[in-house]
Amino acid sequence: MKKLLILTDLSDQSINTYRYGLQLAQASGTQIMLLFCTGETSLTTTGQLTYLQRLRSYADRFANPSGRHMKCEYQIGCTVTAGEPVKAIGNLVENWQPDLLLADDGYLKNLTSQTPVPLQTLFPCPAILVPADAVYKKIKQVVFATDFGDQDPEVAEGICKVARSLGAQVTFLHFYPKADRTKLATLTQQAEALKAQLTDVKVRFRLIEEDDLLEGLNEYAENNRADLFVLATQDTHLLQQYFQVTYRKTQAFNTRVPLLNLYQERQSPCSAGCSFCHSHEEHEQKTAVAV
Repeated sequence: MKKLLILTDLSDQSINTYRYGLQLAQASGTQIMLLFCTGETSLTTTGQLTYLQRLRSYADRFANPSGRHMKCEYQIGCTVTAGEPVKAIGNLVENWQPDLLLADDGYLKNLTSQTPVPLQTLFPCPAILVPADAVYKKIKQVVFATDFGDQDPEVAEGICKVARSLGAQVTFLHFYPKADRTKLATLTQQAEALKAQLTDVKVRFRLIEEDDLLEGLNEYAENNRADLFVLATQDTHLLQQYFQVTYRKTQAFNTRVPLLNLYQERQSPCSAGCSFCHSHEEHEQKTAVAV
């Protein structure tokens, strides 16, 4: 990883994400660009310079955990842009070509609909969303929740490369419902087939009985170290559910473990790993019976 783009709105909530990104970049020797989207339709030269001065002051002040205004020793690029945030970010990504985008979960407010949309509509490159209560610690365990039978090997290999660049170990998780106990042999074969296509032989594969993928992540985080969760989806459904306050009984994992969401085409909405997919499947079955 060579370039990290950090989004900020200069709010108190964004400070934690900025510091998280700064520590991540320092640990991996990554170049940083800090971006502030004003939301205005256009900017005058004076307005551009004023916002840029605020952004540089923000970068220096909050790089220091004590909050004292000190010059940041780590070189940080600062950019201010006008226009609709998602489009403005897309333009910068196209020009600067960052390897990773970092934002707080407040970035999801740019979703104007509760209905899932194509992931690339929201994120023009791989993106990590940092929960409000996340505290940076060296990333040693990357946990990828997927479907062993519906996984693009190239995406899986890309996740392994990201983990290697961070000096982390990767665990691939497949959650299956109780009704699929009879398919464990097949799931194991799929895991072995996927593993054979990866260059990183140290990747761990685990099968866990759980009807709902997000509830499974919550239980996993309670009993195992997870510094970064990864999902590879084609739309924003699981991303929205991950940060939805009312979705689960326990809010432990999604308030402290950052989420890396990558794009991948799927045979099912999100690899049949959540209640949304189960209801989708039930609807199709009822429709087929009706016909």
